[in-house]
Amino acid sequence: MYNAFVAAAFGLAMMFLAGCSEAPSPLPLSVGVSPWIGNDPFVFAYERRYIDRNRIKVVELASNSQALRTLDNGLLDAAALTLDEALRLADKGAAIRIVAVLGISHGADAVVARAPITKPAQLKGKRIGIEDSAAGRLVLARMIERSPLRSGDVLLLRLEASQQEDALRDGWVDAVITYEPMKSRLQGDGYQVIFDSSAMSGELIDVLVVRADVLERRLDDVVALLAGWQRGVTALHTTPDAFADFLAPSTSLTPAQYRAALDGLTLVPLRQSVELLAGQPARFAARHAALAELLVDLEMIDGLPDWQALIDDRPARAAVKRTESGSWSGQR
Repeated sequence: MYNAFVAAAFGLAMMFLAGCSEAPSPLPLSVGVSPWIGNDPFVFAYERRYIDRNRIKVVELASNSQALRTLDNGLLDAAALTLDEALRLADKGAAIRIVAVLGISHGADAVVARAPITKPAQLKGKRIGIEDSAAGRLVLARMIERSPLRSGDVLLLRLEASQQEDALRDGWVDAVITYEPMKSRLQGDGYQVIFDSSAMSGELIDVLVVRADVLERRLDDVVALLAGWQRGVTALHTTPDAFADFLAPSTSLTPAQYRAALDGLTLVPLRQSVELLAGQPARFAARHAALAELLVDLEMIDGLPDWQALIDDRPARAAVKRTESGSWSGQR
């Protein structure tokens, strides 16, 4: 009996030690998204369990600038950013990779003003609310160069996206540089769009950025994230009414307003993203070299990017194969 007791105790001890030696499960891959309506395929896929929540966590943040800061501080593994913001981050020395092209704004970013302002020239001497982001500064620069204004003619007030609507309504600012869905909410309240990204020749591009070290360790999770993105984009195109009905309440828009807001951007399917990012040099780099040069001229970045080091199309290529084969890793 003593021998049996010793054997049982030894077995329990071995089980305990084996349990202690097991590596803890990794935390879910954290992906930051701003309220920008172009990020909604990620939100849709996450909420509908097309993305495995045990592997990936979509973190909804208050603004683009918060997503940028949080990624830069290492508190996120990935983030949906505008290309100019990604270039700004890389220029600061952050080891990041662009792994997918998500969308193009052609009207969804805008300068919205209070009455009686109806055109940019009337902003002289006025206060403009703007996020601390490269995208907002780029919209401002394009508006100014297309008007009689000079950069010193306006007073800029730094505001997070979540603060802009109240600041405009309460009279703290005369205009804001904002984006959907805030743009449509303000229009619904009678404020005037006096400039938008339809005049910017596709310069506002959304991309998915992943920290380089995370990409090497968790490539398959990034692939699963992009497969979920494609599921969201497909749902938008195949069942637009259901997509709008599901997401409109979180934006404080009606489904009809939400669908209209989506008209101001183009969401990029994964296969097109692969075509843009493939090659040495990538077509994407050639297409957006002028944007990088503009950012240098505006002193937003110090030098032109190393596109070859910045772009990695492996996750998008793998995600295309996964989605087209019908295999995916979401939760049912």
